[in-house]
Amino acid sequence: MKKKQHLDRRLGGSRLEEKIINRRIKLLGVFVILFGAVLCSRLFFLQVRDFQYFSALARGQQHSFEVLTPPRGNVYMTSKTGETFPLAINKRFGLVYVVPKEIKDDEDFSQVVSQILGKDPVELAKKIEDKDNYYKVLASKVEQEKVSELKKMNLKGVKFNEEILRYYPNKNFASQTIGFLGHESQKRVGQYGLEEYFNKILAGKEGYRQGQRDAKGRWIFSQKEEKEVSQKGADLYLTIDYNIQYQAEKVLAKHCEKWQAERGLILVSDIETGKIMASANWPNFEPNFYEKEKNLSIFQNDATERIFEPGSIFKVITMAAALDSGKVTSEMTYTDVGKLNIDGWTIENYDGKAHGVQTMTQVLEKSLNTGAVFAQQQVGKEKFKEYVEKFDFGKITGIELPGELSGNINNLNSNRDINYATVSFGQGIAVTPIQFLKAVSAIANQGIMLRPYLVEKKVFAGGEEEITQPQIKREVISPEAAAYLSAMLVSVVESGHAKMAQIPGYFIAGKTGTAQIPNLDIRGYSDWTIHSFVGFFPAFAPQFIIFVKLDKPIGVRFAEGSAVPAFRELAQYIINYYEIPPDYEEETEK
Repeated sequence: MKKKQHLDRRLGGSRLEEKIINRRIKLLGVFVILFGAVLCSRLFFLQVRDFQYFSALARGQQHSFEVLTPPRGNVYMTSKTGETFPLAINKRFGLVYVVPKEIKDDEDFSQVVSQILGKDPVELAKKIEDKDNYYKVLASKVEQEKVSELKKMNLKGVKFNEEILRYYPNKNFASQTIGFLGHESQKRVGQYGLEEYFNKILAGKEGYRQGQRDAKGRWIFSQKEEKEVSQKGADLYLTIDYNIQYQAEKVLAKHCEKWQAERGLILVSDIETGKIMASANWPNFEPNFYEKEKNLSIFQNDATERIFEPGSIFKVITMAAALDSGKVTSEMTYTDVGKLNIDGWTIENYDGKAHGVQTMTQVLEKSLNTGAVFAQQQVGKEKFKEYVEKFDFGKITGIELPGELSGNINNLNSNRDINYATVSFGQGIAVTPIQFLKAVSAIANQGIMLRPYLVEKKVFAGGEEEITQPQIKREVISPEAAAYLSAMLVSVVESGHAKMAQIPGYFIAGKTGTAQIPNLDIRGYSDWTIHSFVGFFPAFAPQFIIFVKLDKPIGVRFAEGSAVPAFRELAQYIINYYEIPPDYEEETEK
């Protein structure tokens, strides 16, 4: 009996185990079926429903599209002999980076590398302290000599790459004229100066390349590859003469520093063509490191992007209108009583004195405000405004620089006597230096106005050349009026307030200006002044014109002591450089 019970228990246990096993087999079967269903479903989605998507994705991984960026065009200056000097070029630089986890001794590594790269060792140490970084850039724009030096050291963890960047070999030279290549929306674009104005033709035309790559990213050359070759940017050859520009910058810096001027400018132009031979700004900047400049106003070119009240140099324009209209002659007189009352305002001479009977030539020699008002009144308001507009004040010159301002002659729209009176001696009117250079150049050029320009020629990728031709704007005054005015301006240098402009053996024509700077808070004028001088030579067969401007000089009252000596120094250099024969032989003492 006991034996039978024991057997029954064993048989019952076996059936229970069998049931458990069967249940597990069924669960496993269900799992296999479900897994198979999920797998089949997934395969269906991948191979059927999403076929197009994954097919496109695969093609995208194999297919590659690459934009081909062309070399940017170069910019060159020239000399009188035709020799060229690079102002903006493309240069290969090194990009130095490091794999931090491969550096064992951060301090020793930073000390060694910092000496070569000229970097702060503490800053370099910070860059490599995070060992989880796959790589860290140590320096960009690294000169090839320094890259070679680092490579020779065979330092573990240091890697190199190459980048082609815009390079300005003359550093600060003509910086406001050239501008720089900056960043805009992740693209490299020209900003300020010629780089901005000619950005499109300097940049050239982008190309592209599309085709297949292998698993390692290498191009697979086949008939399916499509390619459009990029086109190099055009090269620019400037009218700027390297040697005159160099001397202009040297002279400008010398006199700005001497008189602690806030800003300064010198322009030099060829009178017969309108070519700009030099355009110097002070202070300037280095385009290679433009990002270091905190004061963005330093990028502005004062020749075109800043206006100023010209002061007494504008008397040249007033006298041009009076002579050309036939209302005055160089020997016509008026009586200077020292002051004038117009519309309740008092106008005085700079020295507050009455000079009695004076000729129009003496008005310029002594820079008499009352004499300028007299000349303007002879012309009349309507005709005077016509001459101001005829000289293109209130209009841009069209020179190849961005952001050119047109000046402000709105006071001549008021028809008020006082506004016309003040404009006659350069107050209440705002001009740019390039406008004024252009206007006085017309007087030197027998009354013919030319458009100033900076680019001599453009040379395109295919070798085609586009040469700039001098462009005549109009005759602003007659040759006779221009000749009389030139003689009067020679007298200003010989007998007036510009004696320091004299160069033995040469007739120099010129006019000084010492203009008060407007104070907008009090609707009047401050004690600060702008000193300027415009002069051309040889006066009766002129070749060159120079405009000098110093803003807020300290320790010198009038332009005769600041701007005029700067003009003379540069004019003497140009005379020697171009070997201009003298107008007359100097008398020697016996």
